[in-house]
Amino acid sequence: MNSAQPIVKALDLVTIIDRVASNFPTRFYHHYARWKLRSDPIYATVFDLLQGQAPLPTLDIGCGIGLLEFYLRERGLTFPIHGVDFDIEKIGIAGLIAHSYSPPLAFHCGNANQPWPDCHGNVCLLDVLLYLNTRDQHALLKLAADHVTTKGMLIIRSGIRERNWRYYFTAYTDRLMNFTRLMKSPPLTYPTREELEQAMSMHGMKLRECLPLYGKTPFNNYLLVFERVM
Repeated sequence: MNSAQPIVKALDLVTIIDRVASNFPTRFYHHYARWKLRSDPIYATVFDLLQGQAPLPTLDIGCGIGLLEFYLRERGLTFPIHGVDFDIEKIGIAGLIAHSYSPPLAFHCGNANQPWPDCHGNVCLLDVLLYLNTRDQHALLKLAADHVTTKGMLIIRSGIRERNWRYYFTAYTDRLMNFTRLMKSPPLTYPTREELEQAMSMHGMKLRECLPLYGKTPFNNYLLVFERVM
């Protein structure tokens, strides 16, 4: 069973964030981890989703330096967690820290064109879809659905294509970040909510909830949670 407590005081969260950040070997990643965990609502949101259900293994595709994995462990979730990312440098950094936690975390270098770890339960796709064209998005979503069990969830955070200022600002900023090399891959396609629902319905999954997750940022990010059709 998970050992997480349902309520964590703000002071405790500051301590948790500081513990995660202190594990990183360079000043850049140390400050980046602290800033990201404090400003981005996705980590606490995923924790709330996972700690409220059975402790299933969880696969995080596009895990980067492993912030989600370390955050979940620090908050007491002990089920198996596997992180996958194509960036060998980031996976190397995450791997150095992984064994600081018990149970250890597993990190793998790879992408959608390579076999994923044998991990079935929940799948997280956080800020990944925008880097793929529509065809590759559908292939990734099918692969993700294949790793979601009956009681599991597919948790997606993505910029959503809409006719509003948030979407246009998001698309412009992502292109600028790629141009300045702050973001390695260029943004290709932002799906609509309807496109995601239709794609997942083809793989036996339905939308459980969809809510804006831009927090205090100007970006048009949404959280979408899919589950299997019973």
